[in-house]
Amino acid sequence: MSTTNASTSGPGESILDRLRQRSAPAALGHDAPVVRAEDEESPIDCGAFGWLRGVKDQAIMLELRLRTGNVVAVSYAYVERAEYDPSEGITLHLGGGKRVRIEGANLNASLPTGVRLFDGIVRRRVTFVRELNEGDKALPRVARIEC
Repeated sequence: MSTTNASTSGPGESILDRLRQRSAPAALGHDAPVVRAEDEESPIDCGAFGWLRGVKDQAIMLELRLRTGNVVAVSYAYVERAEYDPSEGITLHLGGGKRVRIEGANLNASLPTGVRLFDGIVRRRVTFVRELNEGDKALPRVARIEC
């Protein structure tokens, strides 16, 4: 009688048996390392905002990260209109007459990667926008988020 391990299968071994063997360390309480493909799962951190990496990816919600540590998440489904005025900032008009204002400098500046904050919001590629502290040198510079 031959023995089998998790990497090889015997002639009478079912797929279910092989799956059980692979998950045996987790069932015994051993912590298996979680491997996350950095280039696929997490957004690109552009300083003041996060950008989805996948070409066809779209965010469901936009996180507004305030300097105080509070976070407000807004569903992209409720964004009825988005405006960019270089002197005023970005205004998102939401259902129910509510609005979100993002104020700062260079809010639609093209980064070396070619991404732009306002363009990313319009295309639902931005996952978060965060207020920056005075010493932060990031472009664009988000000074204030009003929600």
